[in-house]
Amino acid sequence: MINLLIATFITNLSYYLVGKTFFKGNIVNEKRNIAETLINGFIIISFISLLINFFFPLTKILTTGFFLFFLIYFFIKKERFNKKEVNFLLYTSLFIISFIIYDNVNRPDAMIYHLPFSKILNEEKILIGLSNIHFRFGHVSILQYTSSFNVNYFTGDVGVLIPLASIYILIIFYIINELFISLKSQNFNYTTIFLVLILFFITYKINRYSKLGNDDIGHLMAFILIYKFITIKNINFTILKKLPY
Repeated sequence: MINLLIATFITNLSYYLVGKTFFKGNIVNEKRNIAETLINGFIIISFISLLINFFFPLTKILTTGFFLFFLIYFFIKKERFNKKEVNFLLYTSLFIISFIIYDNVNRPDAMIYHLPFSKILNEEKILIGLSNIHFRFGHVSILQYTSSFNVNYFTGDVGVLIPLASIYILIIFYIINELFISLKSQNFNYTTIFLVLILFFITYKINRYSKLGNDDIGHLMAFILIYKFITIKNINFTILKKLPY
């Protein structure tokens, strides 16, 4: 239990370090922004792990070095964690491990498709045509790269289970905080309705770790992207006139 909590906290910490490093303009002064920073870090690590795997296997030495690099860089830049950030990382970690350990349903898909592929990523660089060897290796997504990249000397092998649950909980926290801010400001519009519908969808369709898959996270990320788009204000469409026809 303690090992899982430590591994989960380190996972969230790595997302936060990367997210805050690449999005320096985002001033983290609200829980909403902290969750968004972690989600951004998750996305960046996903693509970095894919890029690295073109040349190297995602070994524990490589992934541990990646985490230490951003941790050292963070402190070299004289960045600091405030109490609100640490508390957010801690209690989201508690929600994540609760989401994992209270699930008692067998997950055959993970054992057949996702975990074997993640193991390959830890041992080999990218294998072109791997799905031709067996069709099950075609039932994967970039989430398997994120999971494999989370296996290091700090998280151990259990790190492969955490990213899927982590991004799920972080998205829920992001949506709830956005909805809370909207209701608190009494700004009731179509974006508020959209957030409520997302929560209904999560409650009805995506409510167990055993049923959480690549498609579900893809749906949630698409909802976030749509929400970000419809909340953009003052879009200047005059730039379209400069496009060549």
